[in-house]
Amino acid sequence: MPTRPEPPGDSAQGQQRGCTSIVLASVAGMILLSLLIVLTMSFGFVPLVAVAILGGVFLITYLHYITWGWWLGRQILREEEEDEDD
Repeated sequence: MPTRPEPPGDSAQGQQRGCTSIVLASVAGMILLSLLIVLTMSFGFVPLVAVAILGGVFLITYLHYITWGWWLGRQILREEEEDEDD
């Protein structure tokens, strides 16, 4: 019977990649939000409301991404452990 191939990399490297992607997404979001604020400051109050709404949507999306990423990561680890036990 053929042996099962080893998974690439270790879990520490996977965790580092996850943190790196979260940090990069956060930085990109902050840069875009800052750019929107600078571009709309000369147009008055209405664009600032739009920027606030976009910031709220970004925050909800960011929290959703973190929550699902955390849950799915744990789920995958649990399934891998079950597969190893079998």
